[in-house]
Amino acid sequence: RGLGTRPRPVQPSSPPRDAADIEARSAHTDPTVRKELCPFLAGEEAWTPLLVGLAGDRDSEVRKSAIGALGWLPGQAAPLLAALADPDPDVVVTALEALARSGAGTIPVLAPFRTNPDAEMRLRAAEALARLGPSPPLEAALVDPDERVRAAAVSGYPERLAVDEPSVL
Repeated sequence: RGLGTRPRPVQPSSPPRDAADIEARSAHTDPTVRKELCPFLAGEEAWTPLLVGLAGDRDSEVRKSAIGALGWLPGQAAPLLAALADPDPDVVVTALEALARSGAGTIPVLAPFRTNPDAEMRLRAAEALARLGPSPPLEAALVDPDERVRAAAVSGYPERLAVDEPSVL
């Protein structure tokens, strides 16, 4: 094997240089380029429309990255809530995380995910519900079979912390 034929470790992309670079990356044909752009735009309100557009990308990794970035912006409940219906479970989990982080979730929206067969979805729903305070769906999470879900739920009910609960020790 000669130089240049050995596999190289994945290199994170460099920050965009300017607005033209951001626009070019957002329209790039390689979804990895679009995906890697999103974290650089997290919290940047001027780029909200572009992130909302990328949240509807045909590639699920791009959608997931855009939803994650939108979770750092205030007032972005609509695209986060829309992502809860995404066909890719990873995008849904990212939307639940973003809703928890932004505080944009509501009990009626989050409660159905509390009983999802996917433990990761139940965990993210419990985390988001805990930010909203005590509620029947959060209380139900206190006895979830997954210890991570129970630990997230008990953060909303610290008075219920049991000394024999291994998930929070």
